[in-house]
Amino acid sequence: MRNFGSGLTYTINDSTPIIYGNACRPSDFMNHMNAQGFDLAVAGGITGAAVGAISGPGALMGGVTGFTTGFLGGFGLGFVQKAHECWF
Repeated sequence: MRNFGSGLTYTINDSTPIIYGNACRPSDFMNHMNAQGFDLAVAGGITGAAVGAISGPGALMGGVTGFTTGFLGGFGLGFVQKAHECWF
């Protein structure tokens, strides 16, 4: 990426500006955190359901537990990623 002093960042092969200044609002944080949360929640829920069905607690409880912990982990990971993008 190149910055030609205008405050806009351009990729080498594309002249379309990528504006980073507006990507750090609270709503952007929440959108990113929710997206990451649901990405990990789906995988965690499926895995939890499979493990729950095999190990005994039941597919429903395993799926709910996996989904919840996956969402919370993804939500936190989304915050860390967005904070790194905006502040570091």
